Amino acid sequence: MAIREEIESHLIETDVVVSTTVICNKCGRETSDEMERYEYFHVDEPGGYNNWVIGDQCVVEFDLCQYCLAELIDSLIIPPDASSWGRETSWEELKAKRPDWRC
Repeated sequence: MAIREEIESHLIETDVVVSTTVICNKCGRETSDEMERYEYFHVDEPGGYNNWVIGDQCVVEFDLCQYCLAELIDSLIIPPDASSWGRETSWEELKAKRPDWRC
């Protein structure tokens, strides 16, 4: 048997399912809407070397919807830097412009 035939005889065909649904890890809101999925904030970060809080090189991965992300930012003691369409602004200014919403 040729090498190629030997390798092909060990290959297994599988179906790959790609999920198009995003679920917020904080509130459970989910969406399959293509445009709304862009409004979810994805975190995929490793803990650093000798990190004893998250875990040494442990990768943490989660998604937040735009509402939960805004609530998280609102809870920060020091507001983050912000910009809108390339113009520097403050988080408070952006917050004042957004519509009233509730999760």
